[in-house]
Amino acid sequence: MKYCAKALQEFPALLVRAGTTPFIHRSMLHGQGYPTILYDAFSACASYLTMSESTERVVFNILDIRTNQILQAPQSSSLLENLARIQALTLLQSIRLFNGNIRQRALAEAQDGLFEQLILVLQAHLAGLNRDFESSWSGWIIAESVRRTLVTAYMLRGVYSLLKNGYCTLSPLVSQMSFTAQSSLWDARTESDWNRRRRNEKTYFVSCMDFSDIILSGTQDDLDDLGMMMLVTYRGYDSVMAWSQGQQEGVWAWA
Repeated sequence: MKYCAKALQEFPALLVRAGTTPFIHRSMLHGQGYPTILYDAFSACASYLTMSESTERVVFNILDIRTNQILQAPQSSSLLENLARIQALTLLQSIRLFNGNIRQRALAEAQDGLFEQLILVLQAHLAGLNRDFESSWSGWIIAESVRRTLVTAYMLRGVYSLLKNGYCTLSPLVSQMSFTAQSSLWDARTESDWNRRRRNEKTYFVSCMDFSDIILSGTQDDLDDLGMMMLVTYRGYDSVMAWSQGQQEGVWAWA
């Protein structure tokens, strides 16, 4: 779990540095028309990363204000609005839960129930994300972002619970989640590039956290950060490292 906790803690910095994370597609910040909630979260993350002792109180106030604005916003039926809310909350909660400030951690814990409710609102959209919806690049980006955001949000809550309490009750929920584990499609910069990769490369869609396909025919290089984090979660760090080392040496290995 330490591997996963470290990965989750790095997502806010990654967003500020690269404009994308394994659950926030680069088009969402670089394009137009996406809910401003995510831009507010980006600003809060940037403020946190440049925080000094003299600005700590100001930055924590910003985190509190942004989080409360999201949690208290009127309920929406918009898929993009609900997606942006969970993406923003996942970033803000990861900072507040893991930054070491007792007050911030306590506030984040107290608001976890509201966070959970909004996650369920987003999860309800999954039923409408069918094959027709995902036939275009723009549709696939949204659908894959929903899947990846749900995985990341549940993992954040689950990893924190495990580290704090020694147990996690969210494992069954995470195990029901699915996503595309490889970096190739997620990192495509244009629709033509995405279409070419989809035609010419094997798609490693991980259904209900079953990594058998990628273990048998894929490599570590096929995985992006989220794929690696979830593979480690379900197969264990030592086993994943043995598998990776075996591939580098030309010998398939799985401990």
